[in-house]
Amino acid sequence: MKYIILIISTVLLLLAAFCCVNNMVETQQAATPEPHIKPDSAFVSQSLAFAEEHQWVSFHLSVLRLEESNMLQDGPTYDVIIKYDGDNSMVFFTDNFNHYVVTKENPEIKSLHWDCLSMAWFYFHPIPFINTKPYLRQLTSCKKDIDGNTPFFRFESDWAMGQADFMVNAETFTLYRAGHRTYLWNDVYCFHDISFEDRQHYVDSIIAKE
Repeated sequence: MKYIILIISTVLLLLAAFCCVNNMVETQQAATPEPHIKPDSAFVSQSLAFAEEHQWVSFHLSVLRLEESNMLQDGPTYDVIIKYDGDNSMVFFTDNFNHYVVTKENPEIKSLHWDCLSMAWFYFHPIPFINTKPYLRQLTSCKKDIDGNTPFFRFESDWAMGQADFMVNAETFTLYRAGHRTYLWNDVYCFHDISFEDRQHYVDSIIAKE
């Protein structure tokens, strides 16, 4: 009988010790922070991976502005076409009235449009003649999260006039939402109708009409 009691006691002690160790491990794992993701390195690698996967990308960009008065207003809309081909790369975009072409020979994006199109700079970054380094230096964090069933990376950035964030699909590396918050307004940028088709014929037909 004594041996049975001793055996039972020993088993209970071992079980208690196992539970204690297991709880300590779980506590340590819960307390361990997620690995730090360096935002600029992640941004560069993802944007380059996207450009290597696709030569063409086009999308519709719409801007919604929530002002201090909480009145939601429609902002500019753009149709954007991008071709990745080294120094022969191109950005073609239209607003509600005109169209513009950005190439190595004509690399400037007018300030009137840059504020809005800069929210698409994830797509512009692999183009060698478009200077996105000032924006890259302002990235402050990168975290991986999930939106419904869609895993994504959220980049945050400190800009001169406020804060911006970018949501990049972790599976396709497409930028599908961005935001810019200031003391006066809160802009939301939405990317629709993303396509990877060759649009050279379309661009040439528009330019030929000039």
